[in-house]
Amino acid sequence: MKNLFKFSILVSLLFSLGCSGKSEKENKSPKADQEKPVKSNDGLVVSMNSDSMKAVKKVDIKPPAPMAKPAPKPYVHPKPTPGNPIVVIETNMGTIEVELFKNKAPISTANFIKYVEAKFYDGTIFHRIKDDFMIQGGGFKEDLTEKAGKFPPIKNEADNGLSNTRGTIAMARTNVVDSATAQFFINVVDNKRLDHRGPGRRFGYAVFGQVIKGMEIADKIKDIPRVNKGGPFLWFPSQMVIIKKVELKK
Repeated sequence: MKNLFKFSILVSLLFSLGCSGKSEKENKSPKADQEKPVKSNDGLVVSMNSDSMKAVKKVDIKPPAPMAKPAPKPYVHPKPTPGNPIVVIETNMGTIEVELFKNKAPISTANFIKYVEAKFYDGTIFHRIKDDFMIQGGGFKEDLTEKAGKFPPIKNEADNGLSNTRGTIAMARTNVVDSATAQFFINVVDNKRLDHRGPGRRFGYAVFGQVIKGMEIADKIKDIPRVNKGGPFLWFPSQMVIIKKVELKK
């Protein structure tokens, strides 16, 4: 009788352990397996959990495409005023004709003509170009040596009422107001910030003429890729732009 009682207790104990193990096994949540992402064949990432399957579209974040630079404002070559001098700038990229404003910029015009007649510009280069600014030349040779001015610096005529608009030609200078000698630049966009606005640093750059033929050549020059050679050649054209000669048109 005693042995039968012990056997009953043992059977009850084993039955209790078996039920507990089964319950634990059934209730075990394979969380890692359920939530493991599975990549499908259609470009979706499928995330599975105990409640549902969620499909989230992959988003490829790409950097924005660079904005294209706006095309330059169309340029209509103006007709020259009778009696105004015209100079022809012949380059290895083509020819540009410029009318000089002898009445509105007499000092700058006379100075430029002196350099033209002295053949100073022949064999110089456009050494500074920027497609959203201007093209500058007349002061350096092909070997990048500077060509010193032949004549004294001139008075700055930036207060003559003329504006640095696209297609105009103006005198380059240093930070000193009255320091222009030979170098000039052609505005390839409207650069009204270069206009006369007051004394000192606000005095501006003197416009003394305008392109009347060949603005497309100036645009071609401005579009040449640039390289940085340091010093005055931070915006140097990767292709040499040579001023073959500049002469007065008869």
